[in-house]
Amino acid sequence: MNQNNTSKQSAGLKAKNRKLAVIFSLGTIAIALFLIFGLGLFSKPKVLQTMLAYGKMKHEVTYDKNNITEEEVNYLADGLTKAHFFDETTTKFVYIKRSAKRLKLAYLLTL
Repeated sequence: MNQNNTSKQSAGLKAKNRKLAVIFSLGTIAIALFLIFGLGLFSKPKVLQTMLAYGKMKHEVTYDKNNITEEEVNYLADGLTKAHFFDETTTKFVYIKRSAKRLKLAYLLTL
């Protein structure tokens, strides 16, 4: 009879140890997932874009300073001014992006 009680206690301890192991494993997984994904959600993104203003109307040109030089932006802004795109009627907003060795211009319409 004494041996029967001991085996029941031993079985109870094994079940308890399994529960603790499962809880510990799930906790470890939750912490790892938070470190992998959660910190990215709460960290501030790095701003890589720069804005320059041109002319009396302060036409805004936004670009990625790691991808395009300020000389290139000034050259394009000068061209847009000579083509009368940057005029003195309304302020224009332009985004310049480099893609596959080409510069792409995006224009924001203001109504």
